[in-house]
Amino acid sequence: MEEVQKIDLKDQLRNILEEARMVLPGIQALFGFQLIAVMNEAFGKKLAESEQRIHLLAIGLTVVAIGLALAPAAVHRISEPDQVSMALIKRCSRFLNWGLKILGLAIVLDFYLVARITFGDVWLAQISSALAFFFLFAIWVAYPELRKRGRETGTSGRRPFFQEAVNSSGNPGSSSNVPSK
Repeated sequence: MEEVQKIDLKDQLRNILEEARMVLPGIQALFGFQLIAVMNEAFGKKLAESEQRIHLLAIGLTVVAIGLALAPAAVHRISEPDQVSMALIKRCSRFLNWGLKILGLAIVLDFYLVARITFGDVWLAQISSALAFFFLFAIWVAYPELRKRGRETGTSGRRPFFQEAVNSSGNPGSSSNVPSK
C-alpha cells in the first residue's frame, strides 16, 4: 500500500504558492514569444486575418492564465494574510487549476498556427493540435482526476481488479494475504 502523509493547511498553501511559482516562468515565456510573433513581418504574410485573430485569442488566454496563476498569492495576501483556511486552499487551488486549463487552450491554439504554417495544410494542423489538446487534457485534467477519485475510493487511482490481484507482499496472481509456500 502506498504511504500517505497528511499535510496541514499552512503547508498546503505553501505548496500551492510554490506550484504557481513553478508554472509562472513558462507562462511568461510563452507570453513573450506570443507578443514577439506579432511584431515579425511574417505574421501578417503567413497568417490569414482569421488566424491572426486566433493568435490574439491565444494571447488573451495566456493573460488570463497569468492572472489565475498569480491569484493565489494576491488572494492570500489580501483576504487572509494572518491565517489559512480550507476555503482559501480550495479557492487558490481552483485558480491554479483553471489557469492550467486555460493555458492549455492557449498552447493548443498557437500550436495549431505553427502547425498550419509548417505543414501548409489546415487538416494536418487541426489533427496535430487535436493531439496536443488530448495530451494536455490527459495529463493536466484526466489523470489528476482519476488519481483524486482513486484516493477518495481507496484505490489510489489503480484499477480495483489490479489491487485485488496483488497481495500485501506485492506478489501478483494471489488475492489472499496468505504467503505462498
